[in-house]
Amino acid sequence: MNKHWKLLYETDGPKHHFLNMHHQKYEKVLTKDELDILVVSSGDAANVIPITENLEVILVKQFRFGIQQETLEIPGGLIDQGEDRLIGIKRELQEETGYSSSKWNHIGTLPFNPVYHKNYIHHYLAENVSLTHETNFDVGEHIEIIKMPLPEVIHKVKGGQLIHPHTISAFMLAFDRLKTLIT
Repeated sequence: MNKHWKLLYETDGPKHHFLNMHHQKYEKVLTKDELDILVVSSGDAANVIPITENLEVILVKQFRFGIQQETLEIPGGLIDQGEDRLIGIKRELQEETGYSSSKWNHIGTLPFNPVYHKNYIHHYLAENVSLTHETNFDVGEHIEIIKMPLPEVIHKVKGGQLIHPHTISAFMLAFDRLKTLIT
């Protein structure tokens, strides 16, 4: 329970593909004012910074419907219901890029977007990735795979040229480890 806000009730709203909508009614404890909120939920998500033995990062360029433009980002996606998150991100990396790895590290878990979303994103680092499979895109994906040297990717993250918030947060969580790879 939060000392400033009291949840009065929550009702489930429409479901659309992988998103579920929820209507919440809160009371502001101090003033007793009520506030209607719409939040969404889905399965948790995961993403990965995949790095080859030559210190190239495997990035994906894809269209993002919310901003109606392509973004360059690290691979990732939703974890299937009941799926172990490490197995899920290994699947996502393979489906989106064809790459796989045997060296995985969980680098952190953060709220997906705590403003309106109930779920979390799990960030991973995969080292020594190699091309092992054909890609297998979901119906809503058309992905271009781009290999880029790790120092150049870090420069683009720091310079605001990679704009996906989950990509930026993954690189921040992995920053100390990534510095040791390039020095």
